[in-house]
Amino acid sequence: MSRDDAALGLRRASLLALVDHERQQRETLQVLVVWLVQLLSLHGRVEPCSTASEILRQQYRSLTPRQREVLTLVVEGHPNKRIACRLAISQRTVETHRAAVMRKCGCTSVPALARWKMAIDRAHD
Repeated sequence: MSRDDAALGLRRASLLALVDHERQQRETLQVLVVWLVQLLSLHGRVEPCSTASEILRQQYRSLTPRQREVLTLVVEGHPNKRIACRLAISQRTVETHRAAVMRKCGCTSVPALARWKMAIDRAHD
């Protein structure tokens, strides 16, 4: 591997890390906006804004009942193998459901998924 290849690889890795970091910040910001709107509406500071909450509800409604079960177990910290045993499905099916949940919710990591689930739970309260 030449020095140019190594430098290019390092630049590429840095760019990928930056893109991933920005995506995580965007996910966190979306959840924070929902929480802020809910907090302000609870205290009568603003009229309840259904836009952010409605988006979360629509995302949640787009999940199948099985995907909701998998979501709950993933957020609780169960590994795919345990989820598969608990739901009496294959581990590959759990992986498929988990990927669909991540895609439909717009999350790229389990911590982001947990924050999304917390926002959903608050929106339902």
